[in-house]
Amino acid sequence: MKNISRTVQSGIYTAGAYGHRPVVPTSPDRLESAARKAMTRRAAAYITGGAGAQRTATANLTAFARHRILPRQLTGTHQRDLTTTLLGRTLPAPLLYAPIGALELAVQHKHGRAGTPQGAEPALAHAATRTGLPVIISNQASVPMEDIAADLGDTPRWFQLYWPRADDLTASLVRRAEETGAEALVVTTDTTTLGWRTHDLDLGSLPFVRGEGLAQYLSDPAFRKLAAERATRPGPTSSPTTLSLIHI
Repeated sequence: MKNISRTVQSGIYTAGAYGHRPVVPTSPDRLESAARKAMTRRAAAYITGGAGAQRTATANLTAFARHRILPRQLTGTHQRDLTTTLLGRTLPAPLLYAPIGALELAVQHKHGRAGTPQGAEPALAHAATRTGLPVIISNQASVPMEDIAADLGDTPRWFQLYWPRADDLTASLVRRAEETGAEALVVTTDTTTLGWRTHDLDLGSLPFVRGEGLAQYLSDPAFRKLAAERATRPGPTSSPTTLSLIHI
């Protein structure tokens, strides 16, 4: 397998000899900081913020830090092999692209709201086709799963399912995932009640209220049928039709 680390380092040091510096920070902390500065306030709040006092977000980082990389010397690392097998499929590395809801927020600073969805998931699909690593298509994506699957080509994909309130909608989403070649379902069960997301609340910002991250629903025939039925019911509703039909 190609030594990506050595290739990237060699390119940086060679360019450095001619006075060029990396455009993208190489430190994870500085990379995160640069991303926060580049994104809009709404995007940074939603993507980087947690709930409440952010203690769970901090605890997650602490837990992850307990896993250390243990170097091994004199073991013949000239030919490295990171391949592994998962669900019967051989992968080039033990990694998957996680589902990211309302991914369009991450690129709004470049494209603005109008053209954003075409710049988010397609870019992810392009990266996945280059690496060969599976993509977990988000249930809250900004692009319908069929379009994402078309961009992925032969690259493996899974589908994240937020279990809806309506069985017909659940069946429809699963059926579409199967038809687009999803090899597994990743069932997310932690959003039956929306978290007290302080960063978003302070901005009065929830992407789904603005129609962001709802492409899987708005492109689904079962959802459109449910939405039409809900819209014709007499009496006021306590929340927008779309949000009252799904867990977010």
